[in-house]
Amino acid sequence: MENNATEGEIIDGIVGICLGMNLFSETLCRGLVEEAIPDFIYMYENGRFDSENACGLALQGFSCKTGDITKLEWSLPPPGTQKPPMEVSPPREPDAPTLKVLHVSDFHWDPEYLPGSNADCGDPLCCRAGSGIPANESAIAGYWGDYRDCDLPLWTLRNSMEHIASTHSDIDFIVWTGDLPPHDIWETDATEHLNIIQEMTNLLLEFFPNIPVYGAIGNHESHPVNAYPIPEIEGENSISWLYNSIADAWSVWLPEDALTTLRYGGYYSTLVREGLRVISANFNYCYTYNWWIIHESRDPANGLQFIQSELEKAEAAGEKVYIISHIVPGKGDCWQIYTRELNKVVNRFEDTLAGQFYGHTHSDEFKIFYDTEDPSRAINVAWIGPSLTSYVDINPGYKVYLLDGEREGSTFGMLEHEAWIMNLTEANIGPSEPNWFKLYDGRETFGLNSLSAQDMSNLVDRFIIDEELFQTYYRNYVKQGDPAMLEGCDIECKQDLLCSMVTSNFGDQTKCNEISRKMTLDD
Repeated sequence: MENNATEGEIIDGIVGICLGMNLFSETLCRGLVEEAIPDFIYMYENGRFDSENACGLALQGFSCKTGDITKLEWSLPPPGTQKPPMEVSPPREPDAPTLKVLHVSDFHWDPEYLPGSNADCGDPLCCRAGSGIPANESAIAGYWGDYRDCDLPLWTLRNSMEHIASTHSDIDFIVWTGDLPPHDIWETDATEHLNIIQEMTNLLLEFFPNIPVYGAIGNHESHPVNAYPIPEIEGENSISWLYNSIADAWSVWLPEDALTTLRYGGYYSTLVREGLRVISANFNYCYTYNWWIIHESRDPANGLQFIQSELEKAEAAGEKVYIISHIVPGKGDCWQIYTRELNKVVNRFEDTLAGQFYGHTHSDEFKIFYDTEDPSRAINVAWIGPSLTSYVDINPGYKVYLLDGEREGSTFGMLEHEAWIMNLTEANIGPSEPNWFKLYDGRETFGLNSLSAQDMSNLVDRFIIDEELFQTYYRNYVKQGDPAMLEGCDIECKQDLLCSMVTSNFGDQTKCNEISRKMTLDD
């Protein structure tokens, strides 16, 4: 290592910086550094650690900038076929078939959750035996969960599955967008993560034994957290232990060809039914907190090339496609060159791509993709599903989608969506089990003729001038979490949320700047 420093000395030095910045306690600082340092040493010793751009990659959008960004530049080779003319689907009859799809995300099961423990411990995860003694009655963790830095106990997750199975017995398939382990990021363990993945898979099999499930891998599934090296990395730094185990667990739902690519790069493509395909993407490879993108940020694991190839084949076969993943493209924590290239793919295959479904943010939200040549034209919507965990300040929730079903010329597009939640405050008061209820219907609540990309884009414009309508959106965004509702959403918060809705490439803030100008004029 440089300056002949030992690994222990490097760890001590970084821990000292962490403590000096007053980020975490020494236990947390040391745990985080000790977990990450083998990856950094590998990158340094193998000549792929670009110190000039490392900070700008990892902290995109913050004060830390890239050095020579041309070193990071790359582009996806275009598909071998030209974009065909847009097809006009035949009108949908009122009694035409539909599909009902459940979207669940971000379970974050904490096996160590302990009711009555300290919910206000100051660590990234509390409500555990090791969280210390509650300072007062208000700091005591609830039975069903807690609004503070706490994840969910198993009994709450079981209760949610029992409710869903009994309330929505006509589900056609399930979209499951990742993040199963808890937020104990300083003390993750590979064996524990594999156990959690298997237990949560078993939970879905128990309550939905005959319903197909299409999963995506979250950033918390890995060990260390967020660490997703490219498949070529072997030995103790390899990610194959995770991909192979997930493929084994999900083999009950997926065919062998899908399991093959899942074992390679954590992604797959599979036919859901005639005319409809799901591509499960691994956008952990664009996640800026995945330090391995410092090692390789140019289409890691050929993930975007895989999506483009599958879309090209689907187009030729006359199929429609849903992309599902955990990390949301266009947010500040997804590398901008990666999302720029994804936007090109979405534009090229807009007639094939029927929708996108993500998780990660824990909120109930959406994101609009626009034509890269005509930015006024909205072309696709990404639906970001709410979390089951209450981390932080929000209620547990899930979504149910009503989609255009199997028929001649089906778009397989979104017809309606509804959100369901339970209120943690009421649940913890007891004495009965949680009361799950429908929070809202998308079209009815916002007065929409459809949920098309253009209608959703028009809704954003309405949010700018109609404060009451926007606040309705915000209440649903936080799933009416009591602390989040109390905090509210001021003008800065509103601008951030609206900007997020219309930005699908973090490197292009054009639509966000338009939002800012419109809000200024409205004032």
